[in-house]
Amino acid sequence: MFICGFLLFSAPSRADDTHYQNQLIGERALGLGGAFTAVASDPTASFYNPAGLAMTLSSSISASLNLYGVEHRIVHGGFVSYIGGERESADLETTSFPTIPTTFGILRAFGERLPDGSRRHAIAFSMLIPDQTAISYDATIGRSGQTDLDVFRLSESDKTLWVGPSYAIRITDDLSLGLSAFVAIRTWSRATFRSMETPSDPPTEPPTAEFFDLERVDAAFDSYDLIFRLGALYRPLPGVRVGFTIGFPSIHVYGDGSLSKQLTYARFEPPLEYGDMQLESASGLSATSFDPLEIRLGLAWEPAEGMLVAFDASYHLPTFSSYERIELGSDDRARLAFDDLFATEVERRGVLNANVGFEWVIEGEWPLRLGAFTNFSAAPPLRPYQPGLERIDIVGGTISAGYNFDAFSVNVGFLGSVGWGQAQALNLVGDPTYLERDARYDLFYFFVSGAARVVAETLETLIEAAPEEEGGESGVE
Repeated sequence: MFICGFLLFSAPSRADDTHYQNQLIGERALGLGGAFTAVASDPTASFYNPAGLAMTLSSSISASLNLYGVEHRIVHGGFVSYIGGERESADLETTSFPTIPTTFGILRAFGERLPDGSRRHAIAFSMLIPDQTAISYDATIGRSGQTDLDVFRLSESDKTLWVGPSYAIRITDDLSLGLSAFVAIRTWSRATFRSMETPSDPPTEPPTAEFFDLERVDAAFDSYDLIFRLGALYRPLPGVRVGFTIGFPSIHVYGDGSLSKQLTYARFEPPLEYGDMQLESASGLSATSFDPLEIRLGLAWEPAEGMLVAFDASYHLPTFSSYERIELGSDDRARLAFDDLFATEVERRGVLNANVGFEWVIEGEWPLRLGAFTNFSAAPPLRPYQPGLERIDIVGGTISAGYNFDAFSVNVGFLGSVGWGQAQALNLVGDPTYLERDARYDLFYFFVSGAARVVAETLETLIEAAPEEEGGESGVE
């Protein structure tokens, strides 16, 4: 038996090192609000609970479209300037239209056929995107050529790809175990830009400046880590399933980072005209990304035929010591520095999240799903004299409806999530160095899975063409 699929993922949530449920992976899991550890009924089990791969009964093909959502972020008073002589603030605000990424998974079941139609063993290969996002802030205080001007821009992108195999075995009719091994590839980049200028007095046409100062800092890294996930799935009673997954701490393999800083300034007021430009850079820097131990418990109950209630609770342990995403040597520290808002060292608190979902398959053909989830921040409290990561706690809900055809299903759904918390603003003058500001995050989008019928039917044809197995049975259940 083969199971192939393009697996639907949720839209991006946040670019940070402090959230663990930025993506709700999988078509059915997303509709259930991510409560999937005890359900684990399709190839996304390689992420939620690899033991579920050995209990999958039939082929599951899902082709999804990349659709647009709306993502909005704001840090109230996140940009602080003294360019006019007194403190002024401007909001850091951005609205983006993220796309929904798709991934690929393939499952091969083999061995003894069990009474429920599944087989004793299963192997799988998956490509998952558990985190992907991009942000861009832009704030201005003043007006070019007319008043003192202070401009700030910050952009950051973050993407993580998991690639690797999974194996699952049915120990008994009601108990299975599974293991997934992933290579986690993270690509991260950040750029900040700040420019200040003073117009000529009196103003000229076109506007000219008496003085300007520009600073730009660019940082980036790629990291490669190994991540193992061990799962168990047990059916103690008919219609009841219990799932348990351990996500072991990531094992760092390799990381490569770079940092560059450009400083330009000039004064045009005679007779003291002067200016300078400085550019410093470093590459081949040591870079690190880390995921702590995760414990995930799931319960699923079928109170009646066609109905399902599911619940997940997951706990990520704290990082017992901080780590540097990009590490500068002593020589580089003497000539280079990150931007003032960049947290050079990352530490995480332990954090507990929950997912709950409900499914009702009406007349066996019309699945309706509702879900809710939390995505709490693991960031420590912000400090007044040290840059830190944003602390934003996120909650969300999902709803989806679909139709089950003979060979595949089509689902349409909606996800909404909101978050509140704190972020920092740099205070160049006065005390403290970092001001705590209110921050908000909103994400709304809809998804369609299974809509690309031609792709789905093509995959199904390839599956049906697989070599026949024991007893002349087709490879597709």
